[in-house]
Amino acid sequence: MVWGILLTSALFIFQVADGLQLKGSDDALNVSAAVPPAVDEAHADPLKLVEQTRDPRALLEEVSIVTSASATEVSSEMLTAVQHMGENCWDPCKAASGFCDWCGERKACCRKGWPNSPTECRGITSYFTDVHECVTPVNPTVRRIEQNAKVEQPGRQPSIFVSVFSRLNATDRRHLIRDMWMRAVGNSGNVTVRFALCERNLANETLLEELKEENKEHGDLAFLDCDEGYGEGLLTKKVLASLKEYKSKHWNREMFMKVDDDTFVAWSKLSSLLVRRGHTDVYMGVPIDKALPCRETSFRWYEPYETWSEDYFPRAMAGGSGYVLGRTLVRKILGGLGEEHMLWNEDRAVGVWVDKMVRDGMPVSYVAIKGVDGFWAWNWRNPKENWATWAEYPHVVHHGLSPQTIACLSLAEMEAMEADPHKRIDDCFEPEVGVIHEPLKCAELTREKLMAEKRNEASGI
Repeated sequence: MVWGILLTSALFIFQVADGLQLKGSDDALNVSAAVPPAVDEAHADPLKLVEQTRDPRALLEEVSIVTSASATEVSSEMLTAVQHMGENCWDPCKAASGFCDWCGERKACCRKGWPNSPTECRGITSYFTDVHECVTPVNPTVRRIEQNAKVEQPGRQPSIFVSVFSRLNATDRRHLIRDMWMRAVGNSGNVTVRFALCERNLANETLLEELKEENKEHGDLAFLDCDEGYGEGLLTKKVLASLKEYKSKHWNREMFMKVDDDTFVAWSKLSSLLVRRGHTDVYMGVPIDKALPCRETSFRWYEPYETWSEDYFPRAMAGGSGYVLGRTLVRKILGGLGEEHMLWNEDRAVGVWVDKMVRDGMPVSYVAIKGVDGFWAWNWRNPKENWATWAEYPHVVHHGLSPQTIACLSLAEMEAMEADPHKRIDDCFEPEVGVIHEPLKCAELTREKLMAEKRNEASGI
């Protein structure tokens, strides 16, 4: 029995060491991300270009020191047992595929068929469940290479949790836009995405079972303790519920992003911006200036005096197109600031919260994202005449689009980044042809009403 174990261990060590010699150079470079894919130098981050110009042979020399010394450490590491075998490791491993200490030393949390699996989850054939489970990586030395190789990593976006606001019955929309968010998640381990759904008072058992099946398949739904809706502050309450979800389950992420499910996000552009400007004190989004509240009760954006009595909202970031809040700001909001100022308009509520922080002396960085926050911000009447190719498309986020348009733009972005920056995108906007948008009138009506009141006061009426 003892001889059998020793022979098995010796054979395994030989196979691992031989594997490193045969493909060590490719694996090491892929693991450390030392040589990113080619990019258009005219639009590239200078820091990344510096990294790309490094001599790959020098990188191999740096990694080879680790690979040659690691084989002797494999025997004991590989023979350690997998912890929590057969259990769902997704939440204990902080909602990320890859190495996870909860599963045991040099063990990983992986799922069969999971897109963009990290290197340590590839090549595994012995799965026992249909969810993320603890496994032994095929090549456990990968983690040691990642930790010890003296290779300067190219800039990456700060870790971020993205809450995509969706509706309970929007299964088809999520199906069409999910690929965009999966590409954003990638294999960096820095990005977590969840579709935020309010499940309070959900009485439709059939819909509930469908949602459970959807989450079992994709693992990307977040069920929040809130009521779905827009008016009377329901959306603001959903934001607070999502922030609480972030704090309780994804607090290891440095930043929080809220975005609607009808928004296209050019992640290659946003990640570059996050590299340069993102941190825990940031408030980032498409800017909206200070404005009159809507005081007409029949309009969607009605704001009662009881929730906001000031004449103007402070500047803020648009809600639908998405905003980013650093972890420090979220902590303050959940410390009571959010509940104390519960406005009915969600994006204006967040703007008020951040403005209160600034007035209290907290350091906050307002960072603008170039984007479309609604139909009024682009030529929606002739949607196919705006941009012919991806190279012409200037925006990072674009709110108010059909899921078909979002899916098409996301695919075009991927193809443009890989090979063709002049990929045509005008046909992506075909689903927007003929869509009618009602003009915005509430602010103008409020302004006219205020002016009439001032005239009456001046005349003594």
